[in-house]
Amino acid sequence: LLGFSARPKLAISRLKLNSKQIHLGDSLEFSTQIESKAETTQRLAIDYAIHHRKSNGSLSPKVFKWKEVSLEAGQLVEIKKNHPIRKITTRTYYPGTHRLELLVNGRSQGMEDFELFLLG
Repeated sequence: LLGFSARPKLAISRLKLNSKQIHLGDSLEFSTQIESKAETTQRLAIDYAIHHRKSNGSLSPKVFKWKEVSLEAGQLVEIKKNHPIRKITTRTYYPGTHRLELLVNGRSQGMEDFELFLLG
């Protein structure tokens, strides 16, 4: 409906976290490279999800919009993001392993875990 392919032809470099250990109040810094393997231009909706640790130890994903791009055939794009992990009224953070997931046109393209530490 919006012109995004359900199965885009891509090569994605590993999702890279600048640090796998962060403290509440810091920013989660990450990047990735996406290369078009299609023979024509393709539109991409690039999002990410942070799987937050809940009080019972399970993970709950929250999806965030990142970027929309049109990649020409063979084009390579590198994108970076800083996502603040700070105290907010609508979320309680719990220490431990959390997960970052890359989504392109709604499909998972990789995950990386990180450790969140709460300040005493």
